[in-house]
Amino acid sequence: MGISVTRPDGLLEPSNRAGSLSLLDRELERLRFKLQLKKGGQLKYYLYIKLMICCFAFLPGTPIEDQVKYVSFAYLSATRIVTIVSKMVNDISLIELPIYIRQAVTYSVFMLFKLHLSRYLIDKYVDSARQSIVTVHRLFRNTLSSWKDLQNDISRTAKVLENLNMVLYNYPEIF
Repeated sequence: MGISVTRPDGLLEPSNRAGSLSLLDRELERLRFKLQLKKGGQLKYYLYIKLMICCFAFLPGTPIEDQVKYVSFAYLSATRIVTIVSKMVNDISLIELPIYIRQAVTYSVFMLFKLHLSRYLIDKYVDSARQSIVTVHRLFRNTLSSWKDLQNDISRTAKVLENLNMVLYNYPEIF
């Protein structure tokens, strides 16, 4: 998200991120149109990159008006990734999927969790976001039940999701 020699984190100033994000987004859309990304692995990559662009909009310090315009894009990309991976798991087990696909779904579910807690997610999307979170949690938990002593990205994500859900149920006033 840029190189800054004046900031300790090396990122662009929060007030200047919107222009760079917009440029990245336009370039990604141009590539999608040029390459005709409609399904398969290419679409998953496109959605994952779109989600990563949205993530930069949610970094601390970014003005709210710059963040709000990426909420729907993040939601749509994340839920689409979850849907695609859920369908893939019908043909191949989660543990057999390449790490980049599991990483994309993990990133998606954490983004959906963040959006679910945000007041900027449109009300009609809240239930769908929550359902996608539950779907991923179920997929990862089912894999864990088959591989009890497994320690990898699947087990870590399942445990984090379970703990986040416990916090939501036990301490709703925090959010």
